Amino acid sequence: DVTQGNFNLHDTFLSGLLSVNPVVKNYRKISSIISLEKELLASTKDQLKLFKMSNCFRAEELSYFSKVYQKLVKESGRNLEDLALVLTAGRLRMSDHDRIERIDAVFTSLQQKLIFLRDFNQKSKLLALQRLSERSSLSRLQQLIRQD
Repeated sequence: DVTQGNFNLHDTFLSGLLSVNPVVKNYRKISSIISLEKELLASTKDQLKLFKMSNCFRAEELSYFSKVYQKLVKESGRNLEDLALVLTAGRLRMSDHDRIERIDAVFTSLQQKLIFLRDFNQKSKLLALQRLSERSSLSRLQQLIRQD
């Protein structure tokens, strides 16, 4: 009886680890993760479109931008899969503390990706502005030469 009781206690404990506490499901960082993901997706799409329209970059540069963005989107997708796995009952045997830690890790990973993306976009925009400035300066110089 003691052995059976001990088994039942362990079984109940392990089964409890498969369920997801509503406190974990409503953890504030989950909505932040979704917002970060939306921002990342929108930014990659918008910036690539902007860079294409600027006519400041060669085809191979645009291809590079596209690959960088695709990699970020793919990695952030993995983060969301991890989040879904942590929040889906019956998938992982984890304590609430472990689930919160995994959610925090997903949040941090997405924050880092977004920081990288913002820096990457800012540097790319600066390069585009420099190229536009050079074109303008070159155009003005050519006009001056023609006038002489």
